Amino acid sequence: MDTLIMIAQFILGISILVTVHELGHFIAARAFGIRIEKFYLFFDAGGLSLFKFKRNGTEFGMGWLPLGGYIQMAGLHEVDDEPENKVSKGDIGSFRTKPAWQRLIVMSGGIILNLLLAVLIFSVQTAIYGKNYIRKLKADYEILPGEIGLKAGLLPGDKIVALDGDSIFYQDELLSTRILKGNTILTVVRTKANEKVHMHLKISPQIIRLLADKAPTEFFRMGTIFKFDSIYTNSDLKSAGIQKNDRVTALDGKPVNFYEDFLVRLQKNKKNKFN
Repeated sequence: MDTLIMIAQFILGISILVTVHELGHFIAARAFGIRIEKFYLFFDAGGLSLFKFKRNGTEFGMGWLPLGGYIQMAGLHEVDDEPENKVSKGDIGSFRTKPAWQRLIVMSGGIILNLLLAVLIFSVQTAIYGKNYIRKLKADYEILPGEIGLKAGLLPGDKIVALDGDSIFYQDELLSTRILKGNTILTVVRTKANEKVHMHLKISPQIIRLLADKAPTEFFRMGTIFKFDSIYTNSDLKSAGIQKNDRVTALDGKPVNFYEDFLVRLQKNKKNKFN
């Protein structure tokens, strides 16, 4: 069943792309007065079609072979040496009688419309879903260094706020290759005796070499601090004594470093209760 769904999705995707592509040729050709003899979705191999109709001198239809589609323009595939094609040289509706610049636009029309479709799709997607950045000002995050991160001077609870003096606005920037180029200066906020201290750590080439064949988590993991921002007045959490800014550090005695870890544990134990 999954295979059939994938095949159907592939055919649908190709059909949309090809239809838009051929529509680009169609619009450009019509704009310059070129006669369109056929416009087909899928191929009508052997002259067989699922349906067809004629409008304004063009035969529109759907073929039975789902391998794309095509338009047929007057004079597009004619060859000068063929006697039967010499008449078309005076045919104002023929592709061959149009100036070179018009023919270029007609042949480029499909690609141009495909490009516009791509821009439209990504614009709509961005407008609806946006981009999944987590701003540092809106999420309280910290890092948990691995073995190599500890050697570099990072400590659990540190927050990296700048790279080479440039402030970090998105957590994604911490995962960029820029941080691993060598001799990068990390500006770190570290809490000492309830005070936040800014420190500067240099990631030496030696540290980068240690990371060469290691997983990124050997340097550090990054996550959102799992704490309570607000508590409903009549909730069980309020009755249990939970207060704003309380932090969850363990579930059933097992450490929880980040909110993301909690989600993973929750997914694996949907039917169980936690303490």
